[in-house]
Amino acid sequence: MTLLAHLSDSHVGATDHSAQRLRAVLAALPAGVDAILLTGDVSDHGAPGEYRAVRSLLPASALVCPGNHDLRAEFREHLLGLPPGDAPINSAHRLPGLLVLMCDSLVPGEDYGLLAEETLTWMDAELSAEPELPAVLAFHHPPIQIGIELPDSIRLRETEGLTALLDRHPQVRALLCGHVHSPVAGDFAGRPVRIAPGIISTMQLPGEAGKGKFDLTMGPGFALHVLEDGGITTHFRVLPVEGVVL
Repeated sequence: MTLLAHLSDSHVGATDHSAQRLRAVLAALPAGVDAILLTGDVSDHGAPGEYRAVRSLLPASALVCPGNHDLRAEFREHLLGLPPGDAPINSAHRLPGLLVLMCDSLVPGEDYGLLAEETLTWMDAELSAEPELPAVLAFHHPPIQIGIELPDSIRLRETEGLTALLDRHPQVRALLCGHVHSPVAGDFAGRPVRIAPGIISTMQLPGEAGKGKFDLTMGPGFALHVLEDGGITTHFRVLPVEGVVL
């Protein structure tokens, strides 16, 4: 069994208390998780100080990928401690019995997402290297509609390449995304899609109190994914508002 803690959309810098919300989520994670994943919009403005704040909070072993609010050069330098650069930020991580690919779906200057050809080529090579090893793909923009106009308008585009990749690699167990600020379970090309709750806020469905807006008064959340026997089971957690700085 592999246990993944899936966080997303910390947006550190968006409010005075954004870093405290990330800290509260990290403190709430159960002991024994095999990896912590943070799927984008780590920072709100892409500012160096925001990345340094996140770096001071995250365990060194945490796995990260950028979202549409992130800036690649600053992300590399101030969060990852790497030389700045503008190429997609992709990384492969081999856990016992599981390959985790953290993939860059950022389109600089845009809110929608895209898996660039070089990212798809890299993903294909990593998956081809160990075709018997179960894998999950993590990236910010979900490839599915979720029923809310704003995130649906800026989801992952040009998904034909991703579909073809999944057809070639049946070992991919799930797609793990963020961007939506709501816990969502769906499927794409025959694979489970799991979208983590937002740390900074919660996006509400039309008809709920927020009428499709980002609600900053709800507690931050995260997802716990259990991978076992070729499948994935997801538990969503939302922290109580009491004791969490909003």
